[in-house]
Amino acid sequence: MTNVTLTSIIGTLKSIVRFYPASIRNKHAMSKQNEIQTKKSQAYNPKEVEDRLYQRWLTMNVFVGDPNSPK
Repeated sequence: MTNVTLTSIIGTLKSIVRFYPASIRNKHAMSKQNEIQTKKSQAYNPKEVEDRLYQRWLTMNVFVGDPNSPK
């Protein structure tokens, strides 16, 4: 039976990753980033919501001050 420590396993993994081609590491990282970006864009599009709300607020004169207000 071999005595394997967590430190030795981490050291071995670091050496393997060091020799793993950078182009493959970067490609994987970019595909993961694209996947995350796609999920974000599906979740909420502020342009669709905020333009509609802003126009409604302008119609309701929400941004017009009251000169008679004591504030």
